[in-house]
Amino acid sequence: MFKVTLKSLFSHKARLIFSLLAIILGVAFVAGSFTFTDMMRRSFENIASGTVSDVSVTLDMKTDDLMAYYYVDPTDSPRLKEADLEKIRQVDGVTKAAGTIVGSIYTIDKDGKVITTFGPPTVSSNYYDLPAWKNQPGITVLDGRAPAADNEAGVDPETLRRSGLKLGDQIRFTDGAHTWTKTLVGTLKWGTGGTSGALYNFFNDKTARELMMPGVGDGYMGAWISLEDYNQVDQVVKDLKPLLPQDFKISTGEEDSKEIMKITDESLGFMTIFFLVFAAIALLVGSILIINTFSIIVTQQSRELALYRILGAYQRQVRLLIVGEALFLGLIGSVIGLFAGMGISSLIVWILNQTVMDLGSIVPRPTVEAIVASFAVGLGVTTLSSLMPSIRASRVDPIVALSGHESTTRKSLQIRLIVATIMVVLGAVFLGLTFAGVDPVELWLGSGAVALLIGLSLGSPLFGSPLVNGIGWIFTKLHGTPGRLARLNALRHPQRTAATATALIIGMALVTTLGIFGASAKASTIPAMEETFGADMMVLANTNPYSAPVSVPEETLEKISNLESVKSVSVLREGSFLMNKKIIGAYAFDPGEFNTVLKTVMVQGRTYKSGNEAVISEKFATEKKLQVGSTMHLTDMLGASPQDLEVVGIYKPKSEIMINFGDVFVPAEWLNGVAPSKPDVLFVNAESPDKVDPVVDKINEVTKDSPLIGVQTVDDILKQVSSSVDMLLAQMFALLALAVIIATLGIVNTLSLSILERVGEIGMLRVVGMLRRDVRRMIRDESVIISLLGSILGIILGVVLGVAVSSIMRSSGLEELAIPWASLGITLVLAVLIGVFAGLWPARAASRVDVLDAIAQE
Repeated sequence: MFKVTLKSLFSHKARLIFSLLAIILGVAFVAGSFTFTDMMRRSFENIASGTVSDVSVTLDMKTDDLMAYYYVDPTDSPRLKEADLEKIRQVDGVTKAAGTIVGSIYTIDKDGKVITTFGPPTVSSNYYDLPAWKNQPGITVLDGRAPAADNEAGVDPETLRRSGLKLGDQIRFTDGAHTWTKTLVGTLKWGTGGTSGALYNFFNDKTARELMMPGVGDGYMGAWISLEDYNQVDQVVKDLKPLLPQDFKISTGEEDSKEIMKITDESLGFMTIFFLVFAAIALLVGSILIINTFSIIVTQQSRELALYRILGAYQRQVRLLIVGEALFLGLIGSVIGLFAGMGISSLIVWILNQTVMDLGSIVPRPTVEAIVASFAVGLGVTTLSSLMPSIRASRVDPIVALSGHESTTRKSLQIRLIVATIMVVLGAVFLGLTFAGVDPVELWLGSGAVALLIGLSLGSPLFGSPLVNGIGWIFTKLHGTPGRLARLNALRHPQRTAATATALIIGMALVTTLGIFGASAKASTIPAMEETFGADMMVLANTNPYSAPVSVPEETLEKISNLESVKSVSVLREGSFLMNKKIIGAYAFDPGEFNTVLKTVMVQGRTYKSGNEAVISEKFATEKKLQVGSTMHLTDMLGASPQDLEVVGIYKPKSEIMINFGDVFVPAEWLNGVAPSKPDVLFVNAESPDKVDPVVDKINEVTKDSPLIGVQTVDDILKQVSSSVDMLLAQMFALLALAVIIATLGIVNTLSLSILERVGEIGMLRVVGMLRRDVRRMIRDESVIISLLGSILGIILGVVLGVAVSSIMRSSGLEELAIPWASLGITLVLAVLIGVFAGLWPARAASRVDVLDAIAQE
């Protein structure tokens, strides 16, 4: 039977190739997800090992959040003196020690725009020529030299590329309030790994202190310590502790590296799940293709299998023949898919290296997770997909099979109708519970989607026939006899047509659901802004949220307040504190402006008046288990300067998609008295709507020397929201494209295999006068009919699910339901193109059937 299996496979190369493609694509997605995550992790490991020292001395923050270092005022915090460094250098086992100064200073490109990132931080540091953890390279000079003089600076290669400058040019830096000009003398980075999107600036000690510790004549923020032998680290740490000033702590390279990788793993874990969700969708569609393929194969092999039975083969052997083909395909597809996934991962990393972030030279490797997942998916899914067809093949009566007629019993169709009806009813009930808001709504939505999908898939051979007739009628009118024959061919095997269309149903349903979600999100933003935002524009720093915060300079505030046509300027100030070792921001408006700029609804209590009173958001109150009358115990980042806030009110925004400027609001006089606070955001109102644009122009003139500070109108904010939604949807549509590609392969596969069944029929059509072009048109029309069937049913299901998703998202601010009819129309056009494309190869093969051979077979 093994030889028979191989002969059966290789005698039908077309079906072998298309079946393999479905398996390879699904496995490649899974393998690629694990491999890409592994490559990203190793990239971050390389970065982490180059950015930590054998032993480091830093401020003793009372939190694990690394952002805490950005919330300490460097001009008023403890610092290491040169004398402290000299004591460190005298400890046995220490070879070198350098003081460190770190902050966020931003680079300005040659066009006057600030170079920023979203995600990875911008880090500025003093330069020191010391090795990193376990004698690995620390700060590495790539081109030119390290900054030595006070008027010199170095940047990483990505910053140099984006700046449009070259070594030797004058380069500008800014902190938002000040601008400095230096000579660019070199490109540098940490270690030998990539930068993963982070941007680096380097200066000598004096310049770094001037830029990041203004007004401080000497001292450092911490120390970078290299050891003679890292095995002595425990003893060195023990000897160093008594020498350190108060408020400083010691950590080892191993501890620092683990902390960085802990944060990295949390981010990459989400990324892996995100990719695997789409891999599961692709595999589901691929499984449908494989099931359909083996079902057709069984039909085509019915005579062959009947002969085996007559010659003495058992039912078990017939089943093994089909399952054997599946195992062989699954094994080959898993191996190829594994390496294809590694290749795709390498390509993605290469693209990221060229465009977005420097991940370094990372070579893909077949991890245990990727190998196990690939073979579990490739072998498991393929084998399971072949079980039902193999069982059905083994039960076919040999005499019936020898007749060459496939039979679909009325009983089997009745069973399908009953099951399909039950699933559709269940799906309707579950979605009804979703619309009614019965918890857990997410469970009812998911269950309803699955039930409706199963119901549509099983029932489409029955209630999909009218749709096929309707679509086919159009092609009959357009193309005459070829169109009519295409319609009849699509109706001939309703189960096969439905199974082929099911793959497209899934893809198009998801595309439609996401489209409705995106359109509703954008439509809901406009009324939400009108309802909750009480300003014409806002002025703030355009910085990375993961870098040091930048305030609006006080002089900028004064100039904007005095501009002509400016009606009012409301100032939002921020102070950062620790509460239960977690960073929280306390925000303050001037008296009476809290509920004017950000329009909210008080759920409990009242707004703050004076003193240490606070108003908190409902979400924050729930997370921290606070209520009106509760006391919030706060400290600074070092655990000092304790402060208490009394919760006097709990609010919620009028719309859940309101821009979140903070969860804790306090009186401005309290904040100014306990923490260094500067203007975080300015909310500006013009005297009248027609004065908005002139005011924007004047603010741009005021801030032209502060490239970090920008103005955003309500329209600008809406455009940003729309752009973010579009970008998210584009990423999801790109991942869903794999499912659509596999569904397209399914149509190609089904038509190609069905042509083998209809060779004699096609030959007879040619004998009675059908031209080659009419044969091609007939097959292409059939392909388009199948594609439209799947797309229309998918769009109908997607609209239902999209409306359901929008319904449960109302509590999150999606108040408006918007169905993008134009996009759905484009989707139908895309379905026609998919059908035409999928029908090209089968149509060409059908038109080349030899007439005499076809008649001989018949």
